[in-house]
Amino acid sequence: MTQNTNDLLTELLDREKIRDCMMRYAQSIDRLDSGLLETVYWPDAHDWHGDFEGNAYDVFEKIIPYLREHTIRTQHFLGGSLIRFVDSNHADVETYSQNFHTVRNGNGSPYDLIQGGRYLDKLEKRGQEWRIIDRIVMIDWVTQSAESYNYDNGVLGSAKAPISARRPDDLMYSFLGDIAATSQSGGAA
Repeated sequence: MTQNTNDLLTELLDREKIRDCMMRYAQSIDRLDSGLLETVYWPDAHDWHGDFEGNAYDVFEKIIPYLREHTIRTQHFLGGSLIRFVDSNHADVETYSQNFHTVRNGNGSPYDLIQGGRYLDKLEKRGQEWRIIDRIVMIDWVTQSAESYNYDNGVLGSAKAPISARRPDDLMYSFLGDIAATSQSGGAA
């Protein structure tokens, strides 16, 4: 069985749109950007994030304030995504991740927690847009240190090295603009 060129191009574009959706998730959760996060999930989506489970928008109304209160910074690093199309409007996706968190302990001192895992996603295409309709966050391993690196004096001998921040202070917003707006328009702001 062979695919015609148009079907093959559509599948390749859909795969890229799915990968873009995954990357928007990492950007939005690391910047605590709820506007960008809304471009990742459909309004009727389900998300199971450990103790947080339910409608994705409701889950993140709890997770974002929790992260803002208990973490200093996070970085969600995504690995490969295995994408399998159920049909032209539905895909099952497994994406590997390593997630770095600088967390405040009970007395406010920072420590680092690194978690390896996978996102098990069901995505749905509505119109020309792919978003998550159902997600389960799988934990494969976790490690933590007793304390975190002190960024007050810079990094690797440079006091001027840019350090990640949350929305709107992260340089991403001034350098790349509003990624949420560009994701909705297919790349043009």
